[in-house]
Order: sequence, then structure tokens, then C-alpha cells
Amino acid sequence: MKLSFILLFFSTLLFAQEENLDDLLSQYREASELSHETKQEKSGHVTIFSRSDLDKMQAYTLNDIIKTIKMFTLKNSAFGPTAIVKSPYSEQSMSSVKIYINSYEVTSITAGTGIAQFGQMGLNHIDHIEIYQASNAIAFHGESGNMVIKLYTKDPARENATVLQGSVDSTGGGRGQVIDAQNFGDYSYLANVDVSGNRFDKERGRNNKEFSRDSNRGQLYVNFAKKDDYVIEGGASKEKSDIFSGFGQSVEGGDITSTYSYLHFTKYLPSQTELIISGTYEIIDVLNSDSSGVRLFDSSLSNNLDVTSGSYTYDILLQKRYSYNDHNFLFGTEAKFKTFFLDNLQSNGMEKSYPAGPKELDIYMLFGEDSYDINEEHQITLGAKANYYDNHETKANTEYLLRLAYLAKISEEFSLKSFIQKGHVYPIFAQTTFSPIIIPNPDLRVSKNRVIKAELEYNKEKLTLTLGGGDIQI
Repeated sequence: MKLSFILLFFSTLLFAQEENLDDLLSQYREASELSHETKQEKSGHVTIFSRSDLDKMQAYTLNDIIKTIKMFTLKNSAFGPTAIVKSPYSEQSMSSVKIYINSYEVTSITAGTGIAQFGQMGLNHIDHIEIYQASNAIAFHGESGNMVIKLYTKDPARENATVLQGSVDSTGGGRGQVIDAQNFGDYSYLANVDVSGNRFDKERGRNNKEFSRDSNRGQLYVNFAKKDDYVIEGGASKEKSDIFSGFGQSVEGGDITSTYSYLHFTKYLPSQTELIISGTYEIIDVLNSDSSGVRLFDSSLSNNLDVTSGSYTYDILLQKRYSYNDHNFLFGTEAKFKTFFLDNLQSNGMEKSYPAGPKELDIYMLFGEDSYDINEEHQITLGAKANYYDNHETKANTEYLLRLAYLAKISEEFSLKSFIQKGHVYPIFAQTTFSPIIIPNPDLRVSKNRVIKAELEYNKEKLTLTLGGGDIQI
């Protein structure tokens, strides 16, 4: 009896120690998450998906995350690729949604946003994702946007391994991926290759034709860095998807092939100064067969439409951070140069002339921000940005962005965030330069907006409750 009691006590003690060890490991993982280093509370209502969250959600692609965003939904467009919309009002993707991979801004001047090309992007090499609503269009460099999706790649020093994965699903789709991360002294590199085939349930239209949005995608990402000195990263992807219902009413077949590549360089200079240079190339080829014919910009009908268009984008940014007493300053300048090209426009096998607006757009940006810590519980941020747009054909113009943010820690459990931002969204090339189905308007001006949002959050242990509200005027 005495021996049984000792064994029982010893087993209970081990179980308790195991429970405590699990709790400690969990707390350590949470404390060491990279998101603690990257998230910017002042820059919007932020939702963070850690690597652990992505695994638990079985989130394999960016679309798996986007469809969880508060007050928005993910819709399949008529051409197959996905679009983020304010449900259920629009079928068009919001061009004010910006995607970043580390500090690289995904640029798509043909589609307006990178969601169409990157929705099926594999997340095997991603450490965590931050989604900012009422986002800071000043601290996040690049063009103005009301929502920012930031993807941060894994730290090679933490991974330091080579991993191969493969999977198949019941619909006939599959995915294969390999990631290699190595760290040697001050140098590190990360490489990821991802190949996938996506198969979806077929749908039928009014003409009883089968609609398909099946796709195949391949992507490559490479990152090479020297600690506290520089980072060189680049990526390439190619995706081919069925055109689903296409431009017309009686689709017979077709597909969309998108090719995207970029190279991004970040240099860390003395005194908290950064120099960032990037170049992007994209090309999109659309084939659309329709028995009733697709009505084009000149009112003609095309039973077989073939369009190949693309763009080049070059970006250079210089920014500096500076702290003085309770003030944290950010200021800098940026220049972005975009060029649109149309390689092919054929209707029914014949070359077709087209009306085209300005094919170039130069943007020069100047910005500054001051975050003032009133005390440990209260912070106020003021920022301003000036964007100068020149397309070399119509009159150049300057647009301004103003932002005010207030953060308060009311108690250990309650916190308040509020933001006011007056900004704008510049029209995309499909609106000003070329579209196969509409006549572009080169004189189209910016769409101005004002965003006011506030959010009260209750956070205790593993429970988080949020009450928020706002107003958006366009």
C-alpha cells in the first residue's frame, strides 16, 4: 500500500511537471514570435496569423487567410482568379488592398492589386502574416491603400534545415514544396520552391456549358542576407487557370496565364537609414472563346479573343527613423516608375488596333510621421504624405494624404485604437490606358476617400473580444 502511494504520488508529480513544461514551452513560443518585432500597433487595426495559427487553420495559400478578414469576403471573379470585396456589393477586386512580402510591395498595374496573381501563393516559407485595416499609408511605403497584408518570410537562423513536403486531395489536386534555410555566421539564405495543381467543382452556365477554374501554379522565392547590412530577395511565379465564365455569356473555353518576377534589395545604412530598390516584371495572357461573341471596346463581337499585356515597375526608397525625447520620427522619399505594354490583341485570328491612353506613370513621394508618447499608456501619431503623379500625356497633379492615430491602454485588459485618414486611390491602367471591353479614360482622376475607425479591445489570457466601428467616405 505504501509502495502504491509513492508510485501514485510520483506519477502525479511527473504529470504536473509535464503540464508546467508544456505551458512554459507555449509561453516561450508566444514570446519569441517574430510578429513581436514586426507588428505596428499604430498603423491600423491589426490581425496577426502566426506560423502556429497557419498550421492549425491548415492555411496553405494566401486565399485561405484573406477569406477570414473582418468585414470583407473573398469572391471568385468571372475570369477565375479571386478578388477581395466588401460583401456582397461588388465583383471587382479592391485596388486599395496592398500586399507586401517583407518590405517588397507586390505591384500589379494590369490587375490593380496582387491578389489575382498571389491568391494561390503557397505559405510554406512564410513565418507570419499581419493584416492592417485602416492601414497606415505613410509608414507602409508605396502607393496609398486602406488595407495592407504583410507576409514575413521565415528566419533562416531559426529554421536551419531542408524540408520536403507533398500532399494530394480528394479532388485530384496536389502540392509539392521544398524549403531550404541555412545560417552561417553573419550570412543566411532561404529558398523555397512550390508547385501546385488546384482542382475545383465544376459549374454550369445558362448555355449548359461547363465552367472550370482549375489552375496550376509554380513559384520560387530566394533570400540572401548579411546581418545588419543588406538583404537581397527575389521571386518568380507562373500560374495558368481556366477562364471560368470569361468576358461573355456563352464561354466555350480559354485560360489566363500570368507570369510574375521581381528582385528586391535592402541596404541598412548608419543612423537607422534604409535604402530599398526593387524591379518588377509581369505579363498576363488571356484566351477567351465565346460562341455568342464578346463585345469589345469598339462594339464589335469576338468569338476568339487573345490579349497579351504586361508591365515593368522600378521603385527606389530612402527612409530614416529618428528618436528624440518622447518623439519617434519617420521621414523619407520614394520614386516609382511604371510602364505598361500590350504585346498582342487579336480578335477572331486578326490583329486589332486599339485606343490607348498613357502607357507610363511616374510617382514621386515625400512623407513624414511623428509618433509622440504622451505617457506609457497613451500615444498620438501625426503623418502627412505628398504624391506627385505624371503620366507624360495628361496634366500632372499632386495629391496629399493626412493621418491621425490615437492609441490608449485603458487598463490591463482594455485598449483603444482610433484612426482618421484622408487619402486617395489612383486609377489603374485598365481604367486609363487599355481594356479589351471598354474605352479607357486617360483623364480619369484619383478617387479620394476618408476613413474614420475606432476599436475597443478586451484581452485577458487567451480570450480576446473586439468592438469596433467606423465610417468610410469615397
